[in-house]
Amino acid sequence: LLIGKHNAEIICCCILTDLQNRIFKLRQMAVKKTSQKIGIGQQMIAFAEEFSLQKNATKIEMNARKYAVGFYEKMGYKIVSNEFLEVGIAHFKMERKISV
Repeated sequence: LLIGKHNAEIICCCILTDLQNRIFKLRQMAVKKTSQKIGIGQQMIAFAEEFSLQKNATKIEMNARKYAVGFYEKMGYKIVSNEFLEVGIAHFKMERKISV
């Protein structure tokens, strides 16, 4: 679990799960609406990737909400599935190979 705080208030979070086979899954990523568009999400992704690399991961995958796909694409993630519903919300499976 990764959380980011500003003045003791949690403004971002995500869960990074080791799926084994050198693959990590990014889940439940969120940035408080008033803290979006200033690079916090990019910093969280960069931290998750660096952490995963330190654990010898070669790939990070996620189920990204449809509206967030553009953000993840800018970070180098690719769609690898058709659209599907998860908890009643449109998602796409996305992944990115990582290396040193």
